[in-house]
Amino acid sequence: MNASGYLVWRRDAVTWGLASAAVQRLSQTASGIAIHAGGERIGADTVLGVDAPLAVTPLGAVLRRFWPEPGAGLAVWAGTPVVVVDERRLPTTLRDSEGESEHA
Repeated sequence: MNASGYLVWRRDAVTWGLASAAVQRLSQTASGIAIHAGGERIGADTVLGVDAPLAVTPLGAVLRRFWPEPGAGLAVWAGTPVVVVDERRLPTTLRDSEGESEHA
């Protein structure tokens, strides 16, 4: 799958990507940034790129054996591996359950 237009962010030393069209909004929280997509709130340490072009390759069977969380694929952005996720099936590790109040 080749597509363009991804939000790329870092959380806990992992670089993640999500189709920009799936992002409903971004907000600032006391602990960083919240990405709102698919009815979920995703925590981010920092946003690295907006509408970044990514060539996404589906996750292979070998990787899925060692990483059981859902994922849309893998890509490389600015020399960094990116785990691309689907807003309909977010990995548990990305869900922001802190419930902190948001800042404009």
